[in-house]
Amino acid sequence: MGSTISWHIEKHASGDVGGLQIHNQRLTNHHSNKRIDVSKSHENLHAQSIRQKFGEMSYLERDC
Repeated sequence: MGSTISWHIEKHASGDVGGLQIHNQRLTNHHSNKRIDVSKSHENLHAQSIRQKFGEMSYLERDC
C-alpha cells in the first residue's frame, strides 16, 4: 500500500497565526476531538521541516 500526503491550505490574518500554531501543534490539553493521540504528535510533518530537510532537491534526488 502506498503512502499519501494530504495538504489543507487556508489564508489567515497574521494576528491569527499564533493561535493557529498552538492549535495545530496541539500545545494545549483542550481538544474537542477526543480521538487525538498526542503521543503520536511528533510524527506530524510540517512544511517548514520538510523544506529544511529537502531544500530545493528534486523529487527524484530525495531518499525517503
